[in-house]
Amino acid sequence: RNTRLQHFSDRICRHPVLANSEVWRHFVTQVDHTEWTQGKRKAEIDQNVGIELLNIIDVPSVDEETKKNLEETVTNLSNNMTKIENALKNMISVANEQVGKHWKNQINDYKEIGKAFSSLGSAMSEEAPCLIHTGACYQDMSSMLEEQVMKDWETVQHIMQDYKAQAEGWQVILGSIAKATTESPVVDKTKYRIALNAEATFFKQELVVDMRTAGQVFLMEQIKFHHQVADRLRKVYHECWPYKG
Repeated sequence: RNTRLQHFSDRICRHPVLANSEVWRHFVTQVDHTEWTQGKRKAEIDQNVGIELLNIIDVPSVDEETKKNLEETVTNLSNNMTKIENALKNMISVANEQVGKHWKNQINDYKEIGKAFSSLGSAMSEEAPCLIHTGACYQDMSSMLEEQVMKDWETVQHIMQDYKAQAEGWQVILGSIAKATTESPVVDKTKYRIALNAEATFFKQELVVDMRTAGQVFLMEQIKFHHQVADRLRKVYHECWPYKG
């Protein structure tokens, strides 16, 4: 929870508008409990929330060509957000399976392999002492696996969960705006679309950075882990069959 709260706070602080919000500044800087509660209650009765917030912003006038482009941008955003949400859900499912099932099975497999070699080595300590070393090696690798899952897949989990929540929020926003612009003749469609496009630009900037980070961290941790496994196996091999040049 602390990690997710920190990610949320960092994201708000990077936002060009929300970072300067009076409500946000109150939330993160007010240390007096009574003052904090009063500020919370004030925010709760604010009517300019959700898409109502769009009605109080100022936007520049635009020509017809720009209006058309904005409409196409919103349509594409809606279509892409559905694809993004589905892809995120799939990745979360895979990550959860890796963390909860695959890795645990592999850890248990390494432990069982280690026990089997150790048991065999104990029964044949004079004939094949290297088997005990092999068993110890696999026991070590099971511990390495337990530590590894927090370094690669859990990082992916956190980022995907974060963006899944954002994608779901986008679907709500897009649906609300589509409904408002269809049902209400007084709604300024252009204003809504300009605001939506601006927010989408920020979202995409964040998305590019975070997805690249997720991929980079995952691959780097996988590389480091497999190097560690190879080094451990190589070490036990040379202990059992030292090179004689």
